[in-house]
Amino acid sequence: MTRLVPLFLLLSIAACDGGPDLHDLQEVTEQTRSAAPRAPRAPPTRPPAPPARSTPRGAPLSADGLPAVQARSDEPPTRYTLEIDGTAQTIRPDEPLTIGEGAEAKTVVLRVDPYRELDAKGVRFLFPQTYSYEFEESPDFRTWTLTGNAQVITVFHLETLDHEAMGRSMVSEMGKIYGRGNMTATPTSRTLNGVRLEGTLLHVTMAGSHLTQEVYDFGGPGGDYLLILQDTLDDAGKPTAEARIGLQALDATFRME
Repeated sequence: MTRLVPLFLLLSIAACDGGPDLHDLQEVTEQTRSAAPRAPRAPPTRPPAPPARSTPRGAPLSADGLPAVQARSDEPPTRYTLEIDGTAQTIRPDEPLTIGEGAEAKTVVLRVDPYRELDAKGVRFLFPQTYSYEFEESPDFRTWTLTGNAQVITVFHLETLDHEAMGRSMVSEMGKIYGRGNMTATPTSRTLNGVRLEGTLLHVTMAGSHLTQEVYDFGGPGGDYLLILQDTLDDAGKPTAEARIGLQALDATFRME
């Protein structure tokens, strides 16, 4: 899995620059969102969500209907301690544990949900529990990074920055680092659980790796955000199975509150 550039650092650079500098990227960005500017800071339009996806504000998100996630086989299993009336017992996921004796004996099994829930200051969704989790904070923004073997999902909550300006700056800084010959940028859109987002699709070829990065900026009830979806493509140049599962979970459970 190729990450290439820490996105937290890229946004820090973009913020320090004070706004977008697109001169070095004119050849690859002249067809992007700047050709059709949107109304500033307008929240995305959300059509009525299907009844099956209706979730009360703040309620746990449901993983019903999402595909199974293959657990990482190369990691030592996590051990848990179950304490009952002051007596502690070690318990491992998916291993039966007998509690009590005789007719009072009960068998319990700890199951680990295949998905975890991210709450990024007003943006919520489920992601595979096999992904690693990182959180970083600065005076201007907070960053959540969810990393699988091939897919990386990054959410920025912008404390003091405008999402449209930072979206353009992020694309500009990526182009400067990757180089004109290694990156192309085209307009794109994605609908997540009824919320349509507009952004930029980057195709990057570098160090023998081929990857895509989708950069979306948007406003919501909780403030301004950037969402970046990265996938290291397979040998056939197609999205990986891991990314398809991650995007399916994102689409089914995405909420802005």
